[in-house]
Amino acid sequence: MPYFQSSSQISDIIADLPSVDGKTQNKAASRQAELTKPPGSLGRLEEVAIWMAGWQRRDRPAIEHGQCLIFAGNHGVVAQGISPFPAEVTAQMVANFANGGAAINQLCNLANLKLDVIPLELDRPTNDLSLGPAMSEDETIAAMNIGAEALDDRLRLSDRWRNGHWQYNSGGGFMPWSGLAPMPQVGLARERGLMMMASNIRRK
Repeated sequence: MPYFQSSSQISDIIADLPSVDGKTQNKAASRQAELTKPPGSLGRLEEVAIWMAGWQRRDRPAIEHGQCLIFAGNHGVVAQGISPFPAEVTAQMVANFANGGAAINQLCNLANLKLDVIPLELDRPTNDLSLGPAMSEDETIAAMNIGAEALDDRLRLSDRWRNGHWQYNSGGGFMPWSGLAPMPQVGLARERGLMMMASNIRRK
């Protein structure tokens, strides 16, 4: 039976997520101050370590069984000219991941993370989110169940990547919904590196 059944069930799960342990986080933060390094020199890594300590409820968190999941899909909004590459490139990138030829393969090897690549109907893009909902509720729940089924049973840490040259468009679409102001500079350098013209970046 699929893990996710309805949007209301998903909302209930989100509302009942386990919280981090504040006392353990304080201990982890105190330990950071004792390490031989300038305070804050590891940037976000320190924040992640402190959060993870509270989540695992131990002041020295560890990744014993880690997994990196790449979910690859094609966004219908590509029809709006927001990428210099066609949707077919996504399948080529998935093949590169599978053959161990991408940077993420090397990072996972270094971090001893299991890497799984899951293509999501690459021959059937989502609807154009600039014109309406990209996916129906049923399609969204089906995609979430694919994600749930991809998780390793021994998992203690999961890192999710999404693949597709149009991911910043779909991610940016959540910002007004979340109450955050869009930041034009997010992903800008990357898109210039992908040979996008200024007019395409503005459209995106």
